[in-house]
Amino acid sequence: MLGIVSILIIFTIDGRRIRDQEATDSLRSAIESTMQNLKDVKYDINDNQMFIADFIQALAIQIESDSTIQVKVLDVDYEKGLLSIEVVEHFTHPNGKPGTVSAIRTVIFEQDTNNSSSGTDEQVKLKYLLPGNVIYKEFNVKKGSEIIIPKNPTIDGKTFLQWTLNGSKYTLSDSNHNKVKVNEDISLLATFE
Repeated sequence: MLGIVSILIIFTIDGRRIRDQEATDSLRSAIESTMQNLKDVKYDINDNQMFIADFIQALAIQIESDSTIQVKVLDVDYEKGLLSIEVVEHFTHPNGKPGTVSAIRTVIFEQDTNNSSSGTDEQVKLKYLLPGNVIYKEFNVKKGSEIIIPKNPTIDGKTFLQWTLNGSKYTLSDSNHNKVKVNEDISLLATFE
C-alpha cells in the first residue's frame, strides 16, 4: 500500500513539473513565433485583436495537452511590438485532485526606426527571476539598448529587496537615474526578506 501511495506522489510531483515546463515552453515558442511573423511581415497585422489572434493560433499549435488552457492578455500593443501573456493550465493529477500551473511572458519587439546599418541587430536576453529560478519577466532587446525595468515582484508575506546578479546587488540605473545599457544576456534574481 505504501508503495502505491509513493508512486502516486511521484507521478503527481513529476506530472506538475512536466506540465509547468510545457506551459513555459509553449508560451515562449508561441510568442517567439508571433514576433517573428511581425518582424518578417508575413501578413498585415492591423490591430491588437489580429496580433492576439496570431499568438493564440501559434499557442494552439504548441500545446499538446489534455488540460484546459486559459490565456490572459496582460498587455498588448501591436504598433510597439509589445505582448504580455499569462497562460494558466488546469489539469487533474493522477490522484484525481485538480492542479494548476501558469507561465507569464512579456516581449517587446524593438524595430529599428532609423534604418541605420551602423548598429548591430544582435539581440540579448534579459531575464528577471523569482526564487527557485522561476521566470518573472523575460525580454529580448537590441544589444546596447537601455535595460527594461519591470514592476517589482511580490510574494505573499515577503518584501522585495533588490535584483541580484551572481549573488551581488545589480544596479539598474546610475546616480543620474539613467538606465544601464544591456550588452549581454543577463539573468537577475529577485531577493526578498
